[in-house]
Amino acid sequence: MKKYFLISAVAILAATNVNAAQYQGYATLTAGAEIKRANEITCTVLNFGTIIVKEDEYGEVYWNSDETIGYSGGVVSVDGAELAECSVPMGDDYTLTLDQSTLQFDEILVCSEDEKCLLAEIEAVGVDGKIGGFLHIDSDTPAGSYVGNVTVTTIYSDE
Repeated sequence: MKKYFLISAVAILAATNVNAAQYQGYATLTAGAEIKRANEITCTVLNFGTIIVKEDEYGEVYWNSDETIGYSGGVVSVDGAELAECSVPMGDDYTLTLDQSTLQFDEILVCSEDEKCLLAEIEAVGVDGKIGGFLHIDSDTPAGSYVGNVTVTTIYSDE
């Protein structure tokens, strides 16, 4: 009998502990989202051109605000440079405005086949969808062709 009493007491205590550990509650959950649609933006190639740099010297190629090419440091000449031009293929009702506040990236790595990379800082030139920037050429940059890609995202309106 003692044995049954002891088992019953342990079972009651275990059941009480289980009930004591249970909590109930409630909450109100609010969910929300803002959906924006992305349209394809097409861009021509941003071409820094054929750049001649003095051996073992640093150089820089850049676009001026009047859309002319400039260079400094050991750069001797630049030939064939072209600004990139981006457009939204949605007709004349949309205006693509690119400036540093709406352009959603600011640099790109351009690399050779040998995986030597240069840093190009990207910036809007004017507000008509043209993109230029600064290409930094290290003094130890080997001769070769350099290419890089970046996704362009911007804000545009139908005004």
